[in-house]
Amino acid sequence: TLIAAVVLYNFYRWFPKGKVVFLAPTLPLVDQQVRACYQIMGIPARDTAVLNGKVSASNRSDLWKERRGFFCTPQTVQRDIDAGRCPAESIVCLVLDEAHKATGNFAYTKVVEQCEMAQASLRILALSATPGAKVEQVQKVVTALRIQKLEARTEEDVSQYRHERHQEIVLVKNRTICRDIGDALTKKLIEPLMTKLRSSTNIRQRIGPTDAALTSY
Repeated sequence: TLIAAVVLYNFYRWFPKGKVVFLAPTLPLVDQQVRACYQIMGIPARDTAVLNGKVSASNRSDLWKERRGFFCTPQTVQRDIDAGRCPAESIVCLVLDEAHKATGNFAYTKVVEQCEMAQASLRILALSATPGAKVEQVQKVVTALRIQKLEARTEEDVSQYRHERHQEIVLVKNRTICRDIGDALTKKLIEPLMTKLRSSTNIRQRIGPTDAALTSY
């Protein structure tokens, strides 16, 4: 968030007529980023707006004309660009939180395509704490968002900024009442089915120590 706020503010200063947009996939995340950015960056609140489906289309249209800093859900921006309310060509910085969601037909990819079609000259900053477990997954996001440079940080890189964490493993014994409940469920649910199965197939004896020990294999 600190990086995003600084980048947004810089582009807000560098391009006096451009618009900067911060996208987050859910309303709670949008609100969270608004609070965090207001504490960091110097964009005046009178020049920013929070846009989502709860704001009427007419009000959104006016805000796109009057203000320059926006915190939005991607679906709202996609609809506003389609309807001509959002001037995509005026966007100079687009920040995408939870950028790993930018695959398939998710609105992130659509907004980037719309900005590209509008020939917007913009910087795209994609943020993610979980970019993907496989190179192929990461590449899909990189391709969809037209990313040209990657910056990655491991836990070791940020260890000095994290709070110390203590981990303790507590082993809890299986209480008698838990076993009793399991036995009762086995007797009522599994054993009648196994009895029927044995009577109609070649299974003539119990497989495993108990019916409760059966698995799908």
